[in-house]
Amino acid sequence: MEKKKPNYGQVLLAIVSIVLIFLWFKGYDNGKANRSSSSSSSIDPAKAIQQIERNMQSVQGGSFMMGCTSEQGGDCQDREKPVHRIELSSFGISKYEVTQAQWEAVMGSNPSEFNGCANCPVERVSWNDVQDFIRKLNRMTGKNYRLPTEAEWEYAARGGSGSRGYKYSGSNDLSSVGWYEENFGNKMRQVGSKSPNELGLYDMSGGVNEWCSDSYAEDYYSKSP
Repeated sequence: MEKKKPNYGQVLLAIVSIVLIFLWFKGYDNGKANRSSSSSSSIDPAKAIQQIERNMQSVQGGSFMMGCTSEQGGDCQDREKPVHRIELSSFGISKYEVTQAQWEAVMGSNPSEFNGCANCPVERVSWNDVQDFIRKLNRMTGKNYRLPTEAEWEYAARGGSGSRGYKYSGSNDLSSVGWYEENFGNKMRQVGSKSPNELGLYDMSGGVNEWCSDSYAEDYYSKSP
C-alpha cells in the first residue's frame, strides 16, 4: 500500500524486516525540486550497507488507536475511518529513510529523478522495485528485511508507546518535523534534516511517499481487526 504524508494514516517508502527491522525509502513527488550537485557514486557501497544496519531503532510493542483520531482535528480522509484499536509486537525501524547511496549500493543504479544527492531519500521506485531491493539486501546482509504493515508504520509514526499525541510525527508544528511545498526550497532535502519524533525517527511527516506491505483496499479500516 502506498500512503501519503503528513498525517499518520498517510505514509512514505519503507522497508522492514522479519527480524522486526524497518527501513525507509521514499518517492519525492513534487516536480519543482532541483537536482543536487553531489554524487551518490562517491559513497563506498560497504559503508552504505553498514549505515542501513546501524540505523535500526527498537520499537516496543503495544496497542494504539489507528486511523483518524482526535489529534488530527478532522484533517484526514474517509478511508482512515473508523478508528480502531491495534495490538502490535515489538519490532525495529530505521531512524532514516533509505538514501540514494544505499539504494545504489544494493541495486547498482539510482532511479531517482532528482538524483546526485547521496544522502537524500531514493524516489521513483515501484513496489516491485522495492521487493527486488529487499531480496538483494537480504542476500548481502543475511538479514530478513521486509516492508512494514500499515499498522506498524502508523504506530511508529505516532511515537509508539511513548506517543505524546501530536498531530504530526513528533510535533504539532509540521515545519519542525517535515518538508512540504512551502518550506522545501525547490530542492531535494537530505534525510534527518528535521527534528525526530518520540522514537528518534526522522521524516515521518511531510516530504515524499512510502510503501507498506498491505494490499490497498478502500474499506481496509472497516474490516481490519
